[in-house]
Order: sequence, then C-alpha cells, then structure tokens
Amino acid sequence: MTDGFGTIPLTIQLRDLSNNELLLKEDSIKIEFQNPTIPLEFVIALNGVTFNNLGTYAFEIFTNGEFIGSTKISVISKPQNKESL
Repeated sequence: MTDGFGTIPLTIQLRDLSNNELLLKEDSIKIEFQNPTIPLEFVIALNGVTFNNLGTYAFEIFTNGEFIGSTKISVISKPQNKESL
C-alpha cells in the first residue's frame, strides 16, 4: 500500500469469489505510514481459516468503511507425487 499518511484503521475481509462467502473479517488492524511514497507491507494471520473449495479468493481492504483495494489468490489441489501413481 502507498499514499497513506499517519495511522489508519483497516478492515481485511477474505471472500470466496465462487459464492461470495465471507470467510474472515478482521477489523481491529491499525497501520502507520512513515512516508506516503514508500510502499507499506504487512502480514495477517489466517488462524482457523479453512479453504473448503478450490478456486479464487480475494483479500479485500477497507478503511473507515471505504473499499481501497484487493488482491486475489488461487487455491489449487496439491499435485500428486509421481511415486504414488
């Protein structure tokens, strides 16, 4: 994230895009921008989150109720070990 200033509250949502199911909502995150021109990276823990379906999921980011961005991930099946075939 870039272009932020000071401390801002974030809400992170994890959504299954195949059925729009909300899997996680974390709204107690506060991040602080030291410099608005330097990208800010952060990590969130996914404790207890289960991906029941293969497919595309989105992390949606909000501040003060306003959508500011998202990133998508793909959940795929684990490749089978060639030795077990």
